[in-house]
Amino acid sequence: MIKGQMTRILITITASLLLCGFGDPSYFSNKRGNDFYKNEQYKNALREYMNAKNAKPGAKTPDYNMGASLYKLGKYGMAAEAFAKAMETDDSELKKDAGFNRGTSLLKAGKKMEGEKKAEDATKLYEEAIKQFITSLRNDPTDNDARHNLELAMKQLKEMKKKQQQKKKEEQNKKEEEKKEDKKSSDKKKGDQETDKSKKTDEKSNEQKQNDKKSDQNKTAEKQPKQMTPKEAKRIFRAIEQDEKDLRKRMKAHGLEETPRTERDW
Repeated sequence: MIKGQMTRILITITASLLLCGFGDPSYFSNKRGNDFYKNEQYKNALREYMNAKNAKPGAKTPDYNMGASLYKLGKYGMAAEAFAKAMETDDSELKKDAGFNRGTSLLKAGKKMEGEKKAEDATKLYEEAIKQFITSLRNDPTDNDARHNLELAMKQLKEMKKKQQQKKKEEQNKKEEEKKEDKKSSDKKKGDQETDKSKKTDEKSNEQKQNDKKSDQNKTAEKQPKQMTPKEAKRIFRAIEQDEKDLRKRMKAHGLEETPRTERDW
C-alpha cells in the first residue's frame, strides 16, 4: 500500500489572503477548488484550480492542487507533471510536498502501465519514481513515507523485470517447441514423400517386369512350332499317300517296278 498518498494537499487560503487580498480572482478560484476537493468533487476542483492558475500564471499553489485533483481522478501521469511544475518554487515546504507527491504519482502511473502490459513505459516510470523518492530522502532523511514508497517502487521494478524475464523465457521455449514441431512435421512429410516415391518406383518396376515377361512369352511362342491339329495331320497324310500313288504310276509307266528291300546278310 502506498503510504501518505495525497495527504499533503496544500491549502493556502491564509497565504493567498495576505498576498493577494479579497479581490484577487486567483484567490477565490483556489478557495472554491479547495471546497470542491474536500467534498470529493475532483473535476470541479480541477476546473477551479485551472482558473486560479490562469488568473495568476506564476503561482505554484494552483499547480500543486491541480496535481492533487488529477491524482484523485486517476490521471497519474498528468498529476506528476503538475507536481513537477509546483516544485519550481522557493517555498521549501511546498517543494518538499510536491516532490513526494510527484514520486507517488509516478509510482501509480507505473503500476497502471504495467497492468496495461506496457512494460517499457512502466520501467521508465518506476525508475523516475525511485529517483524522486531518493531526492526527497536527501532533502529530508526523516521522511518515512518517502522511504516506504521508495522501497515499494524498487520492489515493483524488480518484480516486473522478473516477470519480463520469465515471459521472455517462456516465449523462447515456445518458439523452440514450435521449431521442433515444424521440423518433425517436415521430416514426416519428407518421409511420406520418399515412401510414395519408392512405392511408385516399385510399382513401375513390377509393371515393367510384367511387360517384359509377356514380351518374352510372346517371343517364345513365335519361336516354337505351331501345334498341328488332327484335321491338318489327316490332310497331310492323305497328300503323302497321293504322292506315293502318283510316284508308283510314273514308275510303272516307265517300266520300273518297286523291288522289295531285303535285309543284308552280314
